[in-house]
Amino acid sequence: MSAIQPLLHMHQRTASKSPSNPYKPIHFFDYLYNKLREHESEIKPLNIKVAYQRPCTSRLTPKKEHFVDDVFSLIGVERVVRRYDRENCLCCAGTIRGQQKYDLFVDVQKRNVEDMVNAGAEYCVFNCPACFSSLSEAVAKKGV
Repeated sequence: MSAIQPLLHMHQRTASKSPSNPYKPIHFFDYLYNKLREHESEIKPLNIKVAYQRPCTSRLTPKKEHFVDDVFSLIGVERVVRRYDRENCLCCAGTIRGQQKYDLFVDVQKRNVEDMVNAGAEYCVFNCPACFSSLSEAVAKKGV
């Protein structure tokens, strides 16, 4: 039995007992993109180059990744081409540090930050508070 089967069983058992819900869930990126589109005429392009730190949780929703680029396009942001981006992204290394694997933590963060710098990023965009907490100081020290 896989670890997911008990969760599916629990969902099936409780879903039928739940009250009806008139709300349709929407991914944050869907909402943000649509809201920006509504106000597109008011947007002043930022004209900046950014590195996007893709959080580990986004790997579970790869079909939503295009919204990052769509939002960036709407607000005049160029997502720099990096070695460690998209499907090849590196973790922020926060969990590696938490496991006390300090040498690996330093290596992963160093490669990630150097990749941002070498790609010409002026800013780093975070979608995860853990990534921000783990990487923001290292990125800022390199001038990004």
